Amino acid sequence: MAGLEGLVIEMRALSTKINAETNKNTQDVAIKVLETFVNVTRVDTSKAISNYLVSIGSAPSFIINARYPGKGGSTQGQSSKSTIDEGTYKIRGRQIGQDIVIQNNLSYIDWLDSKDSMEARAYQAGIAKAAQIVSIK
Repeated sequence: MAGLEGLVIEMRALSTKINAETNKNTQDVAIKVLETFVNVTRVDTSKAISNYLVSIGSAPSFIINARYPGKGGSTQGQSSKSTIDEGTYKIRGRQIGQDIVIQNNLSYIDWLDSKDSMEARAYQAGIAKAAQIVSIK
């Protein structure tokens, strides 16, 4: 009987360890996605990169001002760091089974990220409106 009880204890410990490692790996992927979004988005006033919002469980439905307002990308570094730092903090608070949502609610984000594409021309004509949404489980 002690052998089976020992096995149960060992399997529970292993399960806890696997869950913790899986959660950390999921968080790491989400942070990389956030960093990529922030780093590839074109910057003028920093409002677009500031609006990559992270939440746990449900999507944010609001828009914020630029974290560090600027012109011509003058505050890109500050706003990028602030956005990534805040998002990373929230992501690291995620527990197993909770969704990590990274979303940008600005109506022009797709246009900004595809300035030279047909999508951009469609947006400029008043046809396109979209938001970037990523949900990681």
